[in-house]
Order: sequence, then structure tokens, then C-alpha cells
Amino acid sequence: MNAKTGVPHDLRTPLNSIISYLDLLKAKAYRDEAEYDRFVGNTCNKAQQLRLLS
Repeated sequence: MNAKTGVPHDLRTPLNSIISYLDLLKAKAYRDEAEYDRFVGNTCNKAQQLRLLS
């Protein structure tokens, strides 16, 4: 069974965003503190979306 088969699109999309933003933060791939804050904020928003789905 494909791992993606059991995970609905509504979960995959915010989870992929969270992983992408965390990868950027981990790699310190932000230009300045404002961009860092935006990445953190976007990550938190996507996590909130996941919480609302549960």
C-alpha cells in the first residue's frame, strides 16, 4: 500500500507546508528576522489547521 493512499489531502497539504518551513528554518534559509518570523508564523498557522481537522 502506498503511504500517501491513507493520508487525505486535507492532512497532507498543511503537513507538507510545515515540513517545508521547518526545513527552511533548520537550514537558516531566511534573509532576516522578519522573514524568520513569517516562516514561524506560517508554520504555526498550518499546525493550527491540522489541529482543527482532528
